[in-house]
Amino acid sequence: MIPRVSIVLPVYNGQKHLNEAIESVIDQSNPNFELIIIDDDSTDKSPEIAKKYLEIDSRIQFYSNPENKKLPYTLNKGFSMARGEFLTWTSHDNKLKVNFIERFLKEFDKGHYKFIYSKEDFISNKGEKLHNNKNYNFNSLIFSNAIGASFMYRRVVFEEIGKYNENLFLIEDYDYWMRVSEKFEIGFINESLYQYRYHGESLSTKIKSDLLVNEEYTTAVEELFKNFVRHNTSLSLFLKSLFLGELNNVYQILKSFELYSFDLREKIMTNKALEWDEVQLNFYLIVRQIWKRNYEKVKFIHKLYILFKWPRVLFSRKFSYRKSLKLMCDIN
Repeated sequence: MIPRVSIVLPVYNGQKHLNEAIESVIDQSNPNFELIIIDDDSTDKSPEIAKKYLEIDSRIQFYSNPENKKLPYTLNKGFSMARGEFLTWTSHDNKLKVNFIERFLKEFDKGHYKFIYSKEDFISNKGEKLHNNKNYNFNSLIFSNAIGASFMYRRVVFEEIGKYNENLFLIEDYDYWMRVSEKFEIGFINESLYQYRYHGESLSTKIKSDLLVNEEYTTAVEELFKNFVRHNTSLSLFLKSLFLGELNNVYQILKSFELYSFDLREKIMTNKALEWDEVQLNFYLIVRQIWKRNYEKVKFIHKLYILFKWPRVLFSRKFSYRKSLKLMCDIN
């Protein structure tokens, strides 16, 4: 029987949490899946841990890369073998909630969307739930990875969008979502269906703490935005710097956005998932966050200019008037 859902699980030195990751798939309330585990030349006991499940569950397959090929290559290898109508992937340190498949398929059966994502929980190394202030608004996608790790999509998406970009290790998922948004509407489930683990060995942690990993990440982000707006190098560099948190001057950020807004709007208007008005509001939210962090550096004359030139930064349906007044009055 052909499985309805194919789940790819890339593994690299994931022995500590791999059992939990695999068992979270096995324990799904909807059993109609295949799990494709691919070890990326691990140096720990990950292969041995994964192989033992082959004897337990016939829905599980195991493969190995002859050398370390990194995540995007491994994902492409897994999806090239996938047989399901619906596709997703997970990581060796994360967990699917028990109703992950069931809930996504219920949403897909309504027939409107070909790509859907959901909320997720952030958990500690020990599995304790952490604070989650993630912005799940898809219209913030060009400023942050709004989708995250909990998602599923129809096979037609993979067939039309193609493979993950093997030159964009560390942001191969973010690049993929950007490409998906250009051709498909995207749905959202306002419910947490996944557990994303933060720990010292996770890639998200290494990006912040390891200089070489951070440099590779920064280079990949720059390449991503070059691909997104090929016709405007200045705009791509602005989006890259905004995404990486390199910009702190609120006034200059708003002036730059105004300068590039025509080209960016043209790009957004051809996008199947993004709405220009909502993109602007999410940009203003980021500006407010930067303003709050650097409130002592925002000059009074610039505050007045913002108030009259860009009033929506302070007063729109998304923002609290009380918090806006605090920004204007230098109250953190």
